[in-house]
Amino acid sequence: MFNRPQKIRSASICAYFGLCFAILNLFAGSSYFCARGPLRFTFRLALACTIWDLFACVVGLWVGQKMLNSRSAVPMLAAAITAAGIASIPFWIYRGYGHFQFEGTLADISCYFAEGYGMAFPFVVAPILGLLTLLHGILWLRASKVLSAAVAGSSAIRQ
Repeated sequence: MFNRPQKIRSASICAYFGLCFAILNLFAGSSYFCARGPLRFTFRLALACTIWDLFACVVGLWVGQKMLNSRSAVPMLAAAITAAGIASIPFWIYRGYGHFQFEGTLADISCYFAEGYGMAFPFVVAPILGLLTLLHGILWLRASKVLSAAVAGSSAIRQ
């Protein structure tokens, strides 16, 4: 049903989510502000970061192939987009002094940005997740090279 590159991509997405969850749990899992349900908040934020990573990989692939004509730039573009997007979370989540945009809703992840955690998030978590996206992008690039080599080899055999 799935070919090998699709399996590799799916596995890398799951691995990214797992590593993202672990990093976020280490970052603020013991926070007093996340004491109500640390795993629930961590799951939500890890899911949002994984979705952003997928978006960054797709945009990086499109920009790298269509505008730059360079497949090797794709992982670096995706990593830059991921790091910039994740680093900006504390800045767009605030509604005003002491109030969060999504406070009291299903998307409430404000405990990660209370006190000093919000200031450290762009400098600690964002670069680590950007590096994970770089590795994720390199894996995707290698998976597509394996596919293109296999297709080229099978067409050469048929001729």
